[in-house]
Amino acid sequence: MASFEQCLKYSLDNCPLFKEKKITLKEKQIETLRALYEDHDCVSVLPTGYGKSVIFQLLPWFCQLKMEKRKPMSVIVVSPLNSLIQDQVIAMRKKGLNACSLNFTGTHGSTYEDAECENDEEQDHEYVEIDVPFEQLERGDFCMIYCHPEALLKTRFSRLLRSQLYQEIICAVVIDEVHMVSEWGEEFRPAFQKLGELMLHSREGFAFNSDSNCYTQINCNCGNRIAGKRSSFSSDHNGASYDGEEIPQNRMYAQYHKDYAESMKKIIIQELTKETPKVRLVLATVELGIGLNAPSVSRIIHCRPPTTLEKYLQEIGRAGRVGQPSVDQRNIVAPFVAENDSSLLTIYDFSRQV
Repeated sequence: MASFEQCLKYSLDNCPLFKEKKITLKEKQIETLRALYEDHDCVSVLPTGYGKSVIFQLLPWFCQLKMEKRKPMSVIVVSPLNSLIQDQVIAMRKKGLNACSLNFTGTHGSTYEDAECENDEEQDHEYVEIDVPFEQLERGDFCMIYCHPEALLKTRFSRLLRSQLYQEIICAVVIDEVHMVSEWGEEFRPAFQKLGELMLHSREGFAFNSDSNCYTQINCNCGNRIAGKRSSFSSDHNGASYDGEEIPQNRMYAQYHKDYAESMKKIIIQELTKETPKVRLVLATVELGIGLNAPSVSRIIHCRPPTTLEKYLQEIGRAGRVGQPSVDQRNIVAPFVAENDSSLLTIYDFSRQV
């Protein structure tokens, strides 16, 4: 069997995400990979921006060499939010990595492909969602499979996990953002409590639970109580105003919450993952930003104080993802906007560099 150092080098040299841009792993990333190499289940608690995703993104090639397989192995990543799943699948497809996500019922999957652009010199290409037939999942074509926990329990895909093929190709089950399970409560997603059953079917795989401090761009924490629900936004720059745009992809402002259409949510995620997105402001609840890698975000605005100091630290970690100077701005409305009150109330502005 190959040594730990050999497996580490092989994964860094062959993973498409890091072929062009060489990286140097941090101490805790190496420590986690070593624990997994020694066949230990592992819980990894890392701060925002530390690179916890890098750990399980390396595993298909890391385990390929360790287990002497002919091709990269597969990792199942269990995640609590659609926005996080979509963001990571798109990021991997941009680098040519075979990644997909399962639907909630575990009957088929979806992935993304580069749409043909009229201008080949365009920096940020559009990626369109395409269907993945179950037959393609049966062939084991994907090295990264993202899903909700419900897709792995008493579904068609859960039966596939017990097949001889999947017993040989699955090298790890990753439960991402596990801190949300305890924060939302056991009643909210009881399927998370049953994921231990997956290990009963596994011969070679190990479990990796990852936790971090990742939240949102603009955290309103006020659900549907955004005053007025206006169709236009006013600005204090020479009296200019923005009246909206019929084409969603060209809009400068967006909103993201649980009642918003899924098709629009996907467009917003696509924009935020670009280095130069058209959208300039996103009004969002915490539904959006857990683990979302939005490289252009440089300002976090709180319209209402987070419920805990921990949440506040997590939420400001959305800005400055690529090292740019960033600001946390707390615009606390006092008193908080009433249910049907569209009047402008006093806003206290506390800003600081993050």
